[in-house]
Amino acid sequence: MKDYFYKKYKELEKEYYEAASSPIRPILFIVGAPRSGTTLLYQLIASTGQFGYINNLLAGSWEFPVVTVSLLLRNYPLYDFKLFTADSEFGATKHPLAPHEFGYFWRRWLPIRHSGEELVESIIESKENAGVFRRCLGALEDVMQKPLVFKNLRVVSFIERISEILPMALFLWISRDSLFNAQSILIWKRVKWGGGTKWGPIRSPIYYSLIRELDEYEQAVAEVYYAGRVIKSSLAKIHRSRYFSLNYEELCLRPHEIVKKVLKFVHSKDTRVNPEVELSHIPCAFRVSNEWRLKAEEIEELQSCYSKYFNKVK
Repeated sequence: MKDYFYKKYKELEKEYYEAASSPIRPILFIVGAPRSGTTLLYQLIASTGQFGYINNLLAGSWEFPVVTVSLLLRNYPLYDFKLFTADSEFGATKHPLAPHEFGYFWRRWLPIRHSGEELVESIIESKENAGVFRRCLGALEDVMQKPLVFKNLRVVSFIERISEILPMALFLWISRDSLFNAQSILIWKRVKWGGGTKWGPIRSPIYYSLIRELDEYEQAVAEVYYAGRVIKSSLAKIHRSRYFSLNYEELCLRPHEIVKKVLKFVHSKDTRVNPEVELSHIPCAFRVSNEWRLKAEEIEELQSCYSKYFNKVK
């Protein structure tokens, strides 16, 4: 029975794709280094009720997301209310209707594999697969009846290609104080993998061979540095009107103001997005978590690596 429904859902998903066209409304991609505030930004944008997004309830159906959304929307108001919870742990949210990174979906379309020092081509490099990818997002837009917002770190390595095949793609780049960003990455890796130098999901082929053998302190700093390099160089190749830059610190201190600026940015492309939506469900401010959590000797080591990459002492 399980195999029957799996096969049936896959067939229905294919039918949705075949009937769909490219997205006609903006698709918002949140990009930034790991641990730079991308999850908080994603939660805030999703909570405005102006966007369709993948939540924890939907994420398990990554092989047939359009079918699942279509079925659920018949019975549940998945997006027509304002839900905000700041609960998350290293990028993972908890509430069933809170936004999800949709990791398996993006691993399918944006695989990051290396052969020697070269990045293996992503699936969307081919014209045929790029067309399927466009129709998949177009079908999601059709069933959600809203512009879409996504947050997944894999997107960082493919900004230029995504901007080419999705003319309506927009990018939100959030950055954070680089030194505290590096500390957060270091702690994240220790909690997630028990330490070591396992590299995160932003793997530019230009820099991959340079950082994989570094110690954990230098690699944490390098990950922030090279993520910024990749994002900056990719965004420089697209029109300035297609991306919006902000930083984590100002988002925490003035969330209402920053969210409204983002909505105005998207409104300039799609007037159906309301930049004056009521935001009383969002706190007036969040604690900026830029504080030292390492031992004194570790802080000194991290600062030494920071000055090496960013050419300044802090």
